[in-house]
Amino acid sequence: MLTCLQNAIGLTKSENPCFTTGLTDLEKATLKKSNSGLYLDEIEGGLSWQAIKSIDIAKSYYTQVTQAMESALQALESDLVTAIGMRYNKGKRAFTGRIGQKSFTQSLNIAANWQGIRIRPNDYTDALFTINRLTASFNVSGTIDYFLYQVPQDGTVGELVKTWAANTVVGNNWSEVAAFLPVINAFIPEQQLYDYYLVYDRTQLESNAQAKNNEMSCNCSGQVNPNEWVQVQGVSFDGMLAGSTLTISNLVTDNLAHGFLVDIEIMCSSSTLLCKQYKESEEIRFCLNYMLIWRTQMTLITNLLNSNETSRYTTMSKDLMLLNLKIFTDKYEKYVKWLPT
Repeated sequence: MLTCLQNAIGLTKSENPCFTTGLTDLEKATLKKSNSGLYLDEIEGGLSWQAIKSIDIAKSYYTQVTQAMESALQALESDLVTAIGMRYNKGKRAFTGRIGQKSFTQSLNIAANWQGIRIRPNDYTDALFTINRLTASFNVSGTIDYFLYQVPQDGTVGELVKTWAANTVVGNNWSEVAAFLPVINAFIPEQQLYDYYLVYDRTQLESNAQAKNNEMSCNCSGQVNPNEWVQVQGVSFDGMLAGSTLTISNLVTDNLAHGFLVDIEIMCSSSTLLCKQYKESEEIRFCLNYMLIWRTQMTLITNLLNSNETSRYTTMSKDLMLLNLKIFTDKYEKYVKWLPT
């Protein structure tokens, strides 16, 4: 997802009560939020709230515009990812597989409370990794929290990314996290190398709780190995929680999975690359901002031309709307072809 373009473009900055009356405070704030200072209804030739004269139509138009912006953002990402894919070959193959073996012989006997897995990217990359499934096994039954922390490779303080709270485990059995939602993370946000710690505090179960001694391995699809992307190790350490941060000390690494089975994907991400360029390049920011405006106007005009309510939302004739649609489409398609070069 091109998260860098969320709230990049505002819908309008007008205070006209004809189209702000009846909207909630949140909807009014959404209208004016523009990280770029650009607004959808200020583009020449586009549909604008300025032509709307009644409150009921304004309320309906708000829904149409917000939906059009969301649709345009998805279309823009899809079009650019396709264009980049047609021009460049990915340097690495995607990895899909499992971290941790399902077999074990006994429980661990490790004194450190905090244990789990560390995922360490080999180098700077715009890849994403996705955790699709999480399973664990301990020698006792109870409930336990699992945490994902992001830790700078040159530091010892981790920021919380995700918590899976109050997971039920059955002693000496594999227990899967219920109602699991995939967790997606960029490897290198803001161009800094991070480690990712998937960990638990074993004493949350009870003082003598230990995970099973399953070894680290990958059950990979095809011949792709995660080592091309990352180094995965077992970890145990002393940890101190303070709000959303975890301070790590006395770290020990090993080749054990510490009771975890983790289904994971790692792959290149054109969206991450584009957002990195968006932050670093004024030229790319300019292009993507206007591409989002043009694509949104294309959606709005197309939807309106396909309806029977054209005159309720604009004073433009259909011929003029068709002309403006062509202008926006030509500009948009030109930039889609140019941007990956």
